[in-house]
Amino acid sequence: MKGVDRYYDDYNPGPYAAAGIYDTNNFRENLKELLRLKNLTQEEAAEKCIIPLAKISQWATGVSLPDLPDFVQLCSGLQIEPNWLLAKHEPIRRGRKAR
Repeated sequence: MKGVDRYYDDYNPGPYAAAGIYDTNNFRENLKELLRLKNLTQEEAAEKCIIPLAKISQWATGVSLPDLPDFVQLCSGLQIEPNWLLAKHEPIRRGRKAR
């Protein structure tokens, strides 16, 4: 919805990122995938990052996006590169290894 958040409405990744590689819609899915891969609940992630559980929950459900200080704190607490949370990529599937 245009005009809701001035920080994300006209986001432009700049000349160093291919068109469409960053999309704030990916954040929600990537955050959920990260928590799954690290085997963390939202509550555990909140404790690790020293961020209120309500914020983590809002981000994971797509209600809101983190501001820059919270985003940096989230990445630091979960030990993840910021680009991983924003970039489009295929979900990592766990499964049996091929024989």
